[in-house]
Amino acid sequence: MMTVGIAYVLVEELLRERLPRRWAHTQGVAACARKLAPLVDDRAKALEAAAVLHDIGYAPPLVNTGFRPLDGARHLRTIGSVDDRVARLVANHSFALLEAEQRGLREALEAEFPVVDDEQLADALVYCDMTTTPDGAPDNCR
Repeated sequence: MMTVGIAYVLVEELLRERLPRRWAHTQGVAACARKLAPLVDDRAKALEAAAVLHDIGYAPPLVNTGFRPLDGARHLRTIGSVDDRVARLVANHSFALLEAEQRGLREALEAEFPVVDDEQLADALVYCDMTTTPDGAPDNCR
């Protein structure tokens, strides 16, 4: 399984220069995930990895459908060392099914990356994403 450290290296390589604001947001989401670690116990590393990887689909080399959760998760699947649960969290984070529906991609998203059955973990990722500004500052994550 991919370590959190390797996830940081991968995402930094893809976002830091090309999309510095997205890279800052990613770092903020990951910081929030670390703060929530006591709430998710042994799933803390999966949460932090998903937080680090959640917007990897914005990286220009990975854009295929233009729908970042799906593009990012598909890329993670090709790496092979990414835990399936983490890829599914990335694919379905922050109300992705609703947006996929609007883009005509819901069927593909559901077929390739079923929603994770761990609601607490999925909700924690959404919380971290939605409470971090585009510049990476915490909005409500305390």
